[in-house]
Amino acid sequence: MYFKDFAVDPQDRAYTAREQFDDFRAYLRSRGLRTVIETNNFLEVEIEPGDTLRVRLTPEPKVELTLVRTTKGSDFTAGELRRFQETFAGRMRERTGQPVTIRLVEERTKPMTNLRFQ
Repeated sequence: MYFKDFAVDPQDRAYTAREQFDDFRAYLRSRGLRTVIETNNFLEVEIEPGDTLRVRLTPEPKVELTLVRTTKGSDFTAGELRRFQETFAGRMRERTGQPVTIRLVEERTKPMTNLRFQ
């Protein structure tokens, strides 16, 4: 599994983290993406088979995004990450009028193992 963590930086300080989270959730729902899990401050949607996007509202408060690739294939390419950042920020600006920057902050890998219990 591959994880790419992003921070969301609004250009307008008045654009609260709760508003950002609610706007992201509304946008993702409007696209008709399959919801994997949803709670009050967390949403995970399938953006493509084997790839999901997690949106979290943290207690700080701030919004964090995580791209997750669960397939046995390769990691996200630099081009895929750049396209995600630019496209998602652009769609949110178009939808809300609020410019945000989506910044890659961490890359993680979780090895896929086959465990068999007897």
